[in-house]
Amino acid sequence: MAHLLTGVMAAAAVVGVNLVWLRIPALLFFPLLAMNYLLGKINPRFMTMLISTVAEDYLAATMGVVQTVMMIGAPLGQMVFLTLGNLVGIPITMSIYAGLTGLLALSIFSAGLLGMNAKDPTPEMGRKQKSG
Repeated sequence: MAHLLTGVMAAAAVVGVNLVWLRIPALLFFPLLAMNYLLGKINPRFMTMLISTVAEDYLAATMGVVQTVMMIGAPLGQMVFLTLGNLVGIPITMSIYAGLTGLLALSIFSAGLLGMNAKDPTPEMGRKQKSG
């Protein structure tokens, strides 16, 4: 899962770099396609991990909190980056965006190398279902 998250963040950083420095509209297609594909692979794995690790009594409440945080993330990010765009300009804001997503990609990748994938319960879930 860490590798998928790294891919999403790296693709987001490429989008930011393309918008600020490269300015090639045709090149936006590939990182956006990669982001959407990887997000489509992450979502079921994340839900499987959530279901397998949270007790049944708290599952509905936990999923509600996760959904709420995910729903709040987009407008909050828009508010922050639109405000920054109006205050300091779009090129600087997109440079900050690209830099932050690049740093996040590196930190997720390094966390994955340090063992985040070893704690991922989704491969075991697949083996249990196949054997049962």
